[in-house]
Amino acid sequence: MIDERKQHILQAVIQDYIASAEPVGSRTLARKYDLGVSPATIRNEMADLEMLGYLEHIHTSSGRIPSSKGYRLYVDSLLPVQPMTDQEKAVIDKWYKTKVQRIDQVFQETAKLISKMTKNVSLVLAPQISKAAFRCMQFLPLDDHRVIAVLKIVLWKCRMGQPLRIFSGWPRWLMGIWLGTLWKRFTPRA
Repeated sequence: MIDERKQHILQAVIQDYIASAEPVGSRTLARKYDLGVSPATIRNEMADLEMLGYLEHIHTSSGRIPSSKGYRLYVDSLLPVQPMTDQEKAVIDKWYKTKVQRIDQVFQETAKLISKMTKNVSLVLAPQISKAAFRCMQFLPLDDHRVIAVLKIVLWKCRMGQPLRIFSGWPRWLMGIWLGTLWKRFTPRA
């Protein structure tokens, strides 16, 4: 892990690069962001970040851009996580209840929803499972009247199925016993 000052500089580089799509220099960071250090110190820290693989240098005289490793650190550790609001949760719930009727729609509608909520381009890829072998099946309760089947295949990818209607009025503990019995019955023996 890198020290706090390098984290702040990396975060500023990434934010500026996302906003401008131009390589970022130390003077730009010193002017735009209150990092509390001189452009020379920022330049030295950026050189260290480049040596560590978090930044890349396109040309000798240009600024730096984030590397894949830099983006990964940013997304995993530096990007502030903002909890979803109740309104956003309701939008997601309504979206899937009204728009997704078949499994092939899950990926397409998920990409649209992510794009709509983040106001960014999104891409959701479905795994190729045409040559996959069945591993096991698990039923997960969605509510008191529906369960969803999750199929695990040899490639360790999961495929979601349509929610299944079950008998109304079943208590969750009884549903758990029933689902466990189904899971044991459909799981291949090793």
